[in-house]
Amino acid sequence: RIEALEALASWNASPFLDRVEGRVRSLPTRTPDAGRQLLAALIEPLWSKASPALGLVLARLVFEQRLAVPPALLADCVRSPSQPVALRVQALQALARAQGPELPELVQRLTESKPEELRQAALEIQAERAPAKFFEYARKQWGTATVGEQQWLLRLLTQRPEPDATALLTQQFDRLTSGTLPQALILDVQEALRQHGHTNLAARAKDWEQAHPEQKSRALLAGGNPEAGRRLFQGSVQGQCARCHNAGGEGQQAGPVLQGIGQRATPETLLESLLDPSARIAEGYATVSLTLKGGETLDGLLLQEREGRLRLGLISGEVRTVPTSDIASRSANAQSVMPPMGEVLSPRELRDLVAFL
Repeated sequence: RIEALEALASWNASPFLDRVEGRVRSLPTRTPDAGRQLLAALIEPLWSKASPALGLVLARLVFEQRLAVPPALLADCVRSPSQPVALRVQALQALARAQGPELPELVQRLTESKPEELRQAALEIQAERAPAKFFEYARKQWGTATVGEQQWLLRLLTQRPEPDATALLTQQFDRLTSGTLPQALILDVQEALRQHGHTNLAARAKDWEQAHPEQKSRALLAGGNPEAGRRLFQGSVQGQCARCHNAGGEGQQAGPVLQGIGQRATPETLLESLLDPSARIAEGYATVSLTLKGGETLDGLLLQEREGRLRLGLISGEVRTVPTSDIASRSANAQSVMPPMGEVLSPRELRDLVAFL
């Protein structure tokens, strides 16, 4: 059933990807809206009896295809503790878009919900639709909220122009300057003050940052999200961490294996390795420069040397095998093949990566 729903969702997609063979195909003439119309007719009868896996797919398609779902069904899903949290969050967001009559009561109740993801989704809706209640919640809960929730509150405050938002951000800035702000919130407060748009606050924050340059790196050592860091490590197009550090094991890749590195190195050392990879190059991962007899110059990691051949991992990701008889000169290189990640990733991404490692 899930596959059938996905096929209907991509009924008139362009380019059309064959879901069986993974090839792009040319479509015959089709009724353009037929897939969406069938999905719209199926959503309601399937929703109430859907398995968790099917429910997640239905909720995603409702969002992607902008399908109408009776608000009562969405509200029932949000209330049901037996449904996956991710599905309840999606149902709540769909209910907000539909402006269902059940929304105010549900949002108010969910701000006290135990699953943090549901609570955060409810607070985001409340901040937009009932800012006075949101500010009241923030003032009341700030002292007991988890670090993750305080980070979320700061992001929501950044988007609010009301004086109450400015007052709450000023309180957090005062905690920062007095040294009473938890280290895990330093980056979040700094970013909130820069992004909020209040000229005086932004200027004061800039002056403080210039007077305390050491806080720039300290802010990256705590408060990161390990799961977000894992996703970044495995799939970041900018960072491409896995390409060099999870690409076949020792002797096969351009960087050291990082499994368990957090047990062997401090967060400070990990951060230094990200910001300045050449400061401490792991044993066996120094690079070499080769000048070939034909005049070509190669720089990369020496992966293997035996039987008159070198295997060199180039910065581009290519692995070149070079006969030693073709080499005119060879020298060690003190520079790491890894670029300084502060030039590639945002401060928030760096913090998440340190937390993951």
